[in-house]
Amino acid sequence: MIKLSEILTEEYIKINFSAKSKDDLIKRMIKIIEKSPYVLDIEKVEEAVFTRERSVTTGIGNGLALPHAKTDGVTENIVALAITDKPIDFDSADELPVRIVFLLVGKDSTLHLKFLSRFSNLIKDEESRQKLIDAKSAKEVYAIIKNAEDIKIEPTSI
Repeated sequence: MIKLSEILTEEYIKINFSAKSKDDLIKRMIKIIEKSPYVLDIEKVEEAVFTRERSVTTGIGNGLALPHAKTDGVTENIVALAITDKPIDFDSADELPVRIVFLLVGKDSTLHLKFLSRFSNLIKDEESRQKLIDAKSAKEVYAIIKNAEDIKIEPTSI
């Protein structure tokens, strides 16, 4: 199974990330991936992410948001992670603002959903989320994610 740490790089991890609103946050996160060699059309990426977000919020609760979209504006899955400097209202189901935002843009729906599930499972506990919020560098955030993936035991199929 592919791990998040295999596609998420320190280059696409931002801490103390500043944004004025949910839309501003998403636009600024899209800017993070804009220079990726996998981006063919950044306008298609932005349109797909905002279309998805308008249909149902991707604020999943507990201070987490997972904006995502499938688009032919990219050639491969691209991920970015932002830890905001202050809580941002994201219209989350639990009405709590977010601090941890994981953006995923891809072509492959199956792989796309696996990555979303994997990320939400990795940081579903308060301790993991707090470690990410307290991290002092992108390198530290990456290490936290990699370590969490390495210690999680994958279920075996019977």
